[in-house]
Amino acid sequence: MLERIGIVGFFGVLVPGSYLASSICIAILAICSGSPETLGENTKVLLETGTVVVTSAFLLFAYLLGMLLRLIGPDRIDWLSAFWFRRILRKPVNRRNLWMFERFPYRHSLENALKRAGMSKVIEVMRKLNAQYALPGNTPFFNYCKIFIEGNSPEISRQVQHAEATVRFLAGSVLALALSFVVWVPVAAALISPFGVAPLLVPPANLAFVLLIVHRFKQQRRKEVFLVWCAMYLLLNQGIPAKAPEKAISLSERVSGS
Repeated sequence: MLERIGIVGFFGVLVPGSYLASSICIAILAICSGSPETLGENTKVLLETGTVVVTSAFLLFAYLLGMLLRLIGPDRIDWLSAFWFRRILRKPVNRRNLWMFERFPYRHSLENALKRAGMSKVIEVMRKLNAQYALPGNTPFFNYCKIFIEGNSPEISRQVQHAEATVRFLAGSVLALALSFVVWVPVAAALISPFGVAPLLVPPANLAFVLLIVHRFKQQRRKEVFLVWCAMYLLLNQGIPAKAPEKAISLSERVSGS
């Protein structure tokens, strides 16, 4: 199934959608059952009487929810992460934490990181390829780079896909957890009497995971951008390391095939 859906689709669509679908289904079953004993019996009967049908319906529902979650995209979570640092934590802006406030693709913080690592050639090649390569919100060119990498090196492309899958998974998980929190707040209040305090633990747990992901999201997405930029450099310069500028092939030579 993973090969059919793809690693990005599996972790970025199906997994977050499955969590949200599970939260909704469990909430509905718990409300309809009214007690822990009845909930267990209803769940057992449901699984035993139509395993294939129930599983297929659940996967379709989960995939649909996952696709709806993906429509929002990582850019909104990136903005939420910046809002978390700027408005909630009130972090002061400096060169070390510039990445907390920059928009995708984090031009200044990543260029500074490349320069500190002695990889300024990566920046030069990307600028020759597209002078607006690091324009805030320049998703079309970033997607073009991923297509170029996939077409020229499936091995490197797999590394990029793993990084993209992680970003998509985190973005989808934030939305799934947030919506699950909204679902479970009234449900938990209604289930206090028959189920005790256990349902009350679900909303705080969801909120804690949301805040944890929002706090770390930008770092993971910066890794994806860093990997794409370095992969483009290597493919356009036949794998020559960025620290060997005297051997680097110019972009014009590479494109012209000389």
